[in-house]
Amino acid sequence: MALIKCPECGKEISNEAKACPHCGKPIPREKGKLFYKSINFWIVMAAVLLVAIMVIFFIVQYNKGVEKARQSDEYKELQEIIDRSKKISSEAESDLEELKEMQDQLDRLSYD
Repeated sequence: MALIKCPECGKEISNEAKACPHCGKPIPREKGKLFYKSINFWIVMAAVLLVAIMVIFFIVQYNKGVEKARQSDEYKELQEIIDRSKKISSEAESDLEELKEMQDQLDRLSYD
C-alpha cells in the first residue's frame, strides 16, 4: 500500500482508496488492459504458433530425407549383394562346365 495525493484537496490518501476520505472526491483508476485481451498478445501468439508449425514441418521433411537416404544406401547394398551373387553363380556354372568336361575326358580315357 502506497500513499498518493488527492487530486482535489492534496492530502495524502491510500492508493487503494476509491474516494478521498477528506473531501470525498472519487479517485480515478487507470484501466489497464489484460495482456491476453490486447492485440499484441494475439500477434505474439500467432508468431509463436507459426514458428512452431515451421519447425515441425522442417523436422518432418528432414526425417523424410534421412529415411530416403537410408533406403537408398540399403538399396545400394542389396544391389551389390545381388551383383556378387550373380558373379558367384556364373563362376560356379563355369566351374561346373569344366568339371563336366573333365568327367567326359576321364570317361573317354577309361573306355580306351
